[in-house]
Amino acid sequence: MKSSSKENSDIQKNVVNMDENRKYIVCKLKKARLYTDRIHSTAVIQNNFLIQDASFQIKDKTFLENDNIVLKIGTPRFLKKIKGKVLSLLAGGGGNLNYWHWLFDVLPRIEIYSQIFKLEELDYLLVPSYSENFQKETLDLLNFKKGKVLSSLNYRHILPTELYVTQHPYRIRDFDKDELNIPSWIIKWLRLKFLKHAGTSKESLPKKIYVDRGDSRYQTRRILNDNEVKNFLEKKGFSTLRLTNYSFIDQIKLFNSAENVVGLHGGGFANMIFCKPSTNILELRTKYTGKIIENLATKSNLNFNTIELEPENIEALDQQGHVHVDIKELEKKIS
Repeated sequence: MKSSSKENSDIQKNVVNMDENRKYIVCKLKKARLYTDRIHSTAVIQNNFLIQDASFQIKDKTFLENDNIVLKIGTPRFLKKIKGKVLSLLAGGGGNLNYWHWLFDVLPRIEIYSQIFKLEELDYLLVPSYSENFQKETLDLLNFKKGKVLSSLNYRHILPTELYVTQHPYRIRDFDKDELNIPSWIIKWLRLKFLKHAGTSKESLPKKIYVDRGDSRYQTRRILNDNEVKNFLEKKGFSTLRLTNYSFIDQIKLFNSAENVVGLHGGGFANMIFCKPSTNILELRTKYTGKIIENLATKSNLNFNTIELEPENIEALDQQGHVHVDIKELEKKIS
């Protein structure tokens, strides 16, 4: 198998212009099959050639040109033929279970596609996973019911009648730099599509919330004196929330109602985009953590503040690492 960028009548490439001078390629392919390892590589293959503009391969936070896994091992999975039009929303391993990557890496591809083609003409979405409640809820709200959704867990090698693929919504050139700056059009689109379903709540919702990461499946980042932090914040009127206890719509309601949000750096902060303007956000993070949440808060017109902490495990030189929060510093920040 070889890599190819040649044009032919069975490949249609369209350029979509979004805000901030962002352009995306949307590919429509016939007689093309898709293979994914569900983590690093997704390959679109036509006539035994890898189609570069429709494929991606990630290694060590770098997009690589000719290092797709299929160039080395082929496609060792049973090929499933699918009658109909399929839009791929695959985004690498992050989209499988991660709330943040699902909202910002996966779902916005639907809007990119819809700039050229009609959503109602699609037969299926191919998604990274369809096991989490937030995945089912968000797609249901976007009018993609269970019968129209294919999980890459069961569909890793497919040959549809027509295949549609978009570029990544924000990782275009520089992986690390792009990751820090979610485009404004994505924030606006997510608010447009989902805020209306939250309605006007008559129930009493907390105005001050502390996001507890104790339910995270990834415990590579935690607050060592978390109980002390919770006790202090609860005395200040904060409600401690574990977001997995709430539906997607309820999370929107909680953040839209909140006036103050405190939490350790994590995917739950994706819900900031549903906050009202000028909501106060306090992110607890290691001194090595990037400004992805800070930038998202700024683009969402929120009042952002942070406490940067030295990780206790010195090998952690990125967003990971266990930290100890100084209560006096915390008190200064929330006041």
